[in-house]
Amino acid sequence: MCHTLGSTQDPPPFVQEQFDRAGMSIAAKIAVVGRMHDRGVRSISGTDGGIEAGKPHGITAHALGQMVTTTLPRDRREWT
Repeated sequence: MCHTLGSTQDPPPFVQEQFDRAGMSIAAKIAVVGRMHDRGVRSISGTDGGIEAGKPHGITAHALGQMVTTTLPRDRREWT
């Protein structure tokens, strides 16, 4: 699964409106990534960088930071 995490500002109004309709938030989206990982879904980081001001090119570090908080194995033996 390629998650498109990472942003440098709040979502634009049209995206926030969709989040509100779906009962979603950035925190909830990040939590879903963690739950998927816990259930064995392999993940990579994607960003959609460059599509808008809140997701500029070079945002990979933000996306990886969000994934680290929920998905990286606690035991390094799982990394191989």
